[in-house]
Amino acid sequence: MRRNYQIHLSNISSALFTARPSVLSVSYNKLYSTDTRNEKHAQRSFFFDMDGTLCDSESINSYAHLITLRKIKDKYNLKFTLPNRNLIKNCTTGITTLGAMEKIFQFYPEISRFKIEYSQMCAQYFFEEKSKMRGNYLIKSSVELLSFIVENDYRVCIVSGSPCSEIVENIKLMSIPKSIPYVGLENYSQGKPAPDPYLRAAELLGISPNRACIAFEDSTAGVKSAKSAGMFVVGFARERNFRKILIQSGADYVVDNLNEIRDKFNKNDYFFPENNKSYLKIK
Repeated sequence: MRRNYQIHLSNISSALFTARPSVLSVSYNKLYSTDTRNEKHAQRSFFFDMDGTLCDSESINSYAHLITLRKIKDKYNLKFTLPNRNLIKNCTTGITTLGAMEKIFQFYPEISRFKIEYSQMCAQYFFEEKSKMRGNYLIKSSVELLSFIVENDYRVCIVSGSPCSEIVENIKLMSIPKSIPYVGLENYSQGKPAPDPYLRAAELLGISPNRACIAFEDSTAGVKSAKSAGMFVVGFARERNFRKILIQSGADYVVDNLNEIRDKFNKNDYFFPENNKSYLKIK
């Protein structure tokens, strides 16, 4: 059964997003019953950001916003200079869908009176471009790590600023045989960088957030969110110049490829945080 959620962004209609609730939440504790998991597994929980960590949907989102800005500008003969892709990326990375639009409207107040049209048009271009890629936007190494963690019966949850319907769609594309709990924008009041998404995810897994909870994040907002919730954060620096930014945001450990984390499982290895303040064993 699908439900409509009202979206609070000025006059944007609740019909813009139709998302299914996080139906897995009622069975989280049963899914990770301590009767079937040893003490090692009980000590570790893993939390994955979705956009930019498990899939490259942020680049699709940036493209959709650029096209929408151009269309609105031409349609209404507005006088502003179109942004470059880096500016759009800064506005749309690591925050909720609605938060990204709010940022863009702040940069371009001329289009704020077209909020509903802008939102509908942007969603259209996003899903059109996404459908063309047919799942090729998934980040293979990240999905492989998620699959490995799920197959080895560790607690895991996807924590995203996207609607739950998009999370469900992406999970299906990952072809992971077991159910994966998730938290989307309908499940908390304040998005990243507030701690709410990760606090909600920990609550759904039936645990208290601490440094035995390992979060994987690619954005400054995501790192700050997980850190403020009390978790150990692994930064995913897909671009080399972003490594320093993630460290400055508070990431305990930074990698260029999440396969590096899988290797640590095999070697029973340690994380050595970039800030040298502490360390954490993987198992």
